[in-house]
Amino acid sequence: MGKIENIIEILKQRNKKDIQKILLILILINLIILLIFIFTDLFQINKIVKTIINSLVGIVNIILIILMLKKQDDAQVSEKLELEENKTYNPIMLQFFGKSAVTADVNLILAECKNLIERDLLTVNKKESETVFTLKNNKFTRMNRIEGLEENQIDSYSKNGIPAYENLFVTKVLFPFENEITLSEIVKKAKQGYYKERAEMCQFLLEKMLVHELNKQNMIQGSKNKAFAIISVVNIICSVLVWLGLGVFNIFLLLGAISNIAIGGILLKNENIFAYSFKPEISEYIDKVKKYAKNINLDSEEIASEDVIIKILFGDMIVDETIEKYL
Repeated sequence: MGKIENIIEILKQRNKKDIQKILLILILINLIILLIFIFTDLFQINKIVKTIINSLVGIVNIILIILMLKKQDDAQVSEKLELEENKTYNPIMLQFFGKSAVTADVNLILAECKNLIERDLLTVNKKESETVFTLKNNKFTRMNRIEGLEENQIDSYSKNGIPAYENLFVTKVLFPFENEITLSEIVKKAKQGYYKERAEMCQFLLEKMLVHELNKQNMIQGSKNKAFAIISVVNIICSVLVWLGLGVFNIFLLLGAISNIAIGGILLKNENIFAYSFKPEISEYIDKVKKYAKNINLDSEEIASEDVIIKILFGDMIVDETIEKYL
């Protein structure tokens, strides 16, 4: 599972057009080979020629997949982030920039809690040995009938400077039934997938509200793009047909087909990551903030609250009840 996540991270950091070009080249090569196989006798000349062609097809597939997964230089980013306008980006928006989706994992949940505390929308108290979070419920609008919400109604759910999508997330995912919860309960629920399930229940509307806000701020380019899903499906089909069509065991052909089908499957399963095109400065900022997060020292006496949020959201830390000292 960890290796797949690493592959996805590498693919996210690459230029989307470069990935599409490689996929289209793979499709073109496999289509040409398939057409030659169907309409000519080239593969029937002799066993040696057939072996050479099969090997070349497999090797080309492997080389192109390696090029797609070649990790780009990951320069260290140790300077202070000084993009003032980005201070308005809450953890929900930051995760959406990085994934084109809101997954409501334990990192997002606790980063959002930290953000709400800093904005005086969530209070932290000690009750016996427990750390208790209490939502200032009067600051939020609880949403009931949300299924048929129209685009022109979204802004009516913004209140006290809280955007509609965050209003929905806090009241439907983070605090759906209660205004008070302990830190240990939050961590337990998050690790059990409770918040992910809650987010999935309102995923369509949450995404709709996020895109609405992004369009208002002119931060998104075009509509949701299904090109990766279509190209990935075509690539998988072509690779399978060539593999089955050539019909002989060849280690290079086998490895090329498996790697091609595997990468196509990963892209198809995670196509939402590539679905939206953000303004170049947004994509550059997310790349920068992810690298910056690796170098944040949580034990520093001068650490800023924004850095704590970034570290929780994008750092490689294990998030559990010990996060309490940073909240």
